[in-house]
Amino acid sequence: MNELLEKYFKGETSLQEENHLKMYFKSGKVKAEHEIYRSMFDAFEEESQVVMSAPKRKVIDLKQSKLKRIGWRSISISGIAATVLLAFWLFRTEPVDADYAVIHGKRINNAAYAQQMATAKMGKVNGILAKSMKPMQNIQKVKNSLEPINKISDVRINLENIQDKLNFK
Repeated sequence: MNELLEKYFKGETSLQEENHLKMYFKSGKVKAEHEIYRSMFDAFEEESQVVMSAPKRKVIDLKQSKLKRIGWRSISISGIAATVLLAFWLFRTEPVDADYAVIHGKRINNAAYAQQMATAKMGKVNGILAKSMKPMQNIQKVKNSLEPINKISDVRINLENIQDKLNFK
């Protein structure tokens, strides 16, 4: 198993060998010397279960000839009409209640209820964000569990340096 792990970290394993490693760490019969790698393989397993969906994109195919047919005159008239409508809307004289919210298509004048609904929605958003940060926490666990490996390699290098010094004397 040590040779297979060494091969894995060098990136030289086949898919079959990687599956063998995955099954080994899932089995629960992991040797004590390999326990430091368990969290890494557990994180890989969790990541493989995550299903990501790509956002759907709407592709609009405008032909060059259609764009040429739309003249500056029609664009200018549309702009003027939009400006006039905006001016009428902004400068209308009817009173408007400033403190209200629209929830599920209904106007709510109760500010406390609107605040309560906004707080509930923000709580849901916070939950979604916390859930999406879980893979980042798993990565930190893997990093922390691999720190002893770095120390082992430093010790090995120091031992090799000492051995080299002893061989030269």
